Amino acid sequence: MCDEIKELLEQKSFDEILRKYGLYKYELISGIRNELYKNPGMPNEGSSLNPDEQAILMNIYLEHASMFNIENEKVMLVSDTHMKSRVERLDYFRYVLDYCEDQGIRYLIHGGDIADGTYIKDGKSYSISFDTTETIVKDQVDYILSNYPTSSKVKQYVLSGNHDERYTYPKSGVDILKILAQYKGIYPLGPLQAFGHINGQLISLEHRGYNCPALAAAQVNRPDFTIRGHSHKNDFSLLNTIYLPALSDNDNNDKNDVYHKKMGINILPGFTVMEPIETEYATIFKCQSFYFDNIGHQENDEKKFTLKKKI
Repeated sequence: MCDEIKELLEQKSFDEILRKYGLYKYELISGIRNELYKNPGMPNEGSSLNPDEQAILMNIYLEHASMFNIENEKVMLVSDTHMKSRVERLDYFRYVLDYCEDQGIRYLIHGGDIADGTYIKDGKSYSISFDTTETIVKDQVDYILSNYPTSSKVKQYVLSGNHDERYTYPKSGVDILKILAQYKGIYPLGPLQAFGHINGQLISLEHRGYNCPALAAAQVNRPDFTIRGHSHKNDFSLLNTIYLPALSDNDNNDKNDVYHKKMGINILPGFTVMEPIETEYATIFKCQSFYFDNIGHQENDEKKFTLKKKI
């Protein structure tokens, strides 16, 4: 059991521990969740805590697990920007921030795969791995910091994806989220899955949508609505779940990209705007996707999801 967890059990305040150990919220939340869920999907099994300690820690987790709370505001949803790759389109990202400013959208949520975790050597593309040199990693990180788009009028909540995890593998590895939080002012949500609230409805933000480390927590949190990155394809067909388009071009010449090819060839890049609408008995999430073409963006899919209000 780490010192942070011990001090939480000694009734030290959550915020005090964040300050003392210089942690971001997602780091402490991950530590709590890992202690409660030693085995994926099996609450408390294998934990070193006794039942009373487990109950205390679970209450702390439930109190602090929500990473964002947005009320009565349109939210920009993007995913899979894949920076520092041949599919990168930072002009799309900058367009989205300009669109937010023009439309008065103050919040942006990023669904993961900020960067790509690949590099070119001798004309061939390689994934960053345990033996990647420090020089290559530094070059990648410097590029991301220099080029990641921000706006003083738009607060960004950012999840990391499976491609972002590659930067943690080498000895010189880094957490892209922490770097962006320190130098670009984004709010880091953690790796692969995070929970938050929009108009009182519990949101699960996921990259991939399967095998998430935090998925076991959904047994406790039970999200009302799910937002997923990774697929690169917009999809509104599931109940209370949306898949986000990529904010990068798709590499249809990549023969190894089996997953995304299954989702569909020539998938259009784009972004999604979610607008919460309150009625007497329900919260309606109006979700509208926009796709990029050669002249800017074109409007496409729209769907309204109706969720019962919490009593």
